[in-house]
Amino acid sequence: MGMCAMPCLPATAQEAWSMDRCMNYAVQHAHRVQKSRIDAENAELVAERARGAFIPSLNAGVGGQLSWGRNVDPETNTYNTITTLNNSYQLSTGVTVWDGMQSIHSLKQARLQMKQSRNALQESRDQVAIETMQRFIEAFYAAESARLATLKEEDSRRMLQKTRRMEELGEKSMPDVAQMEAQMANDAYEAVRQQNLAQKTLGALKQMMNFPADGEMMPAMMPQDTCVMQPEAYSGELFQVPALVSARNNVELQKYNYRITRGRLSPSLSIGAGIGTSYYRNMTSGMAVSRFGKQWKDNMGEYVNASLSLPLFNLGTHKDIRRARNQIRMAEIGLQETLYNTREAHRQARRDVEGSRKELLLMRRKVESDSIAHHLNCRRFEEGLLSALDLQTSAQSLHQSRIRLLQVSLTLAMQRRVAAYYETGQIYNEAYGQKD
Repeated sequence: MGMCAMPCLPATAQEAWSMDRCMNYAVQHAHRVQKSRIDAENAELVAERARGAFIPSLNAGVGGQLSWGRNVDPETNTYNTITTLNNSYQLSTGVTVWDGMQSIHSLKQARLQMKQSRNALQESRDQVAIETMQRFIEAFYAAESARLATLKEEDSRRMLQKTRRMEELGEKSMPDVAQMEAQMANDAYEAVRQQNLAQKTLGALKQMMNFPADGEMMPAMMPQDTCVMQPEAYSGELFQVPALVSARNNVELQKYNYRITRGRLSPSLSIGAGIGTSYYRNMTSGMAVSRFGKQWKDNMGEYVNASLSLPLFNLGTHKDIRRARNQIRMAEIGLQETLYNTREAHRQARRDVEGSRKELLLMRRKVESDSIAHHLNCRRFEEGLLSALDLQTSAQSLHQSRIRLLQVSLTLAMQRRVAAYYETGQIYNEAYGQKD
């Protein structure tokens, strides 16, 4: 008459989905994860752009100008009223030699932001997995509650039939039959209510997973769902939790931002080189001009340049440096806060696991005791030694014990996963998941 710690739903036409499989499906198809994946790709593009700052730029230009009226005649270098056609062609390159290491720090910052975005993607996956686990537990709990309510309704129906037969034999009275009918009606209502709730929670699980609304699935607890990914040697530190990784990265990002801002006070030096030529034609005189190829060669010229910038005074930059320094302190405080909250959450999770284990042992004993007591009360009722109201109280006590055992069992499974998450940084086991 007792029930196991992890009850399983009976086989139906619907496909059974384990908790790990649901979480794997969710982290692949949830809209939140898809957006985070795109953000990670954008961060990689930003890092590639930062690397491009060390590559010399190469520019090519072509210009054309048609002038009329009084202007300078390129052939005589005097003013005249003519119409001229001028074309120019140039190719130039340049590179920044020194900018106070702003480019170097920007590259390191971009690489760290890329890692940060990947960590944010993993954090998004973990959050989706945790929420999916909670929805799965709710859906499975509602489905099992509906099954237990249906079993209780069937027991009440059988007891009602037996009571009616005993009333015909003169062993029971009409009030006993009426009491059993009222109990059977109440159990039928509760079974329907639990079935509706099971459908509602299943819909919420599908929505969390981004699962097709008309798709067939049935949440079913399986042995691997209770497995916990334990580290080989837990050191007591929580380095793998994405929230902590993000807080640490944020401190480093703010330090790079401070160095970049401070670099704006440093002199900057850039050099460049280029080559250019031109083509000229007098449209007014009608005189023959040199052919294009000759002018291209004769007008060819090269140049090199260097530019040195010395920032003498910029009040805004000094203010930005102070603000960047404050942002570092703010990030360090945020890291300390995140570390404290994470450690406290881990301790609480371990305490919850120990508490739920004790509750589970006690509830198993209570279910066994209530099962034996209800079985004996049924015999006493048949012998006329127990009233119908007392029998209903016994049946309700057994039903509530089973529901409570189910609730404690599922809560313990979820708490074990959460506690292990702080130690391993992993909330679900991909080895048991199914790629969809």
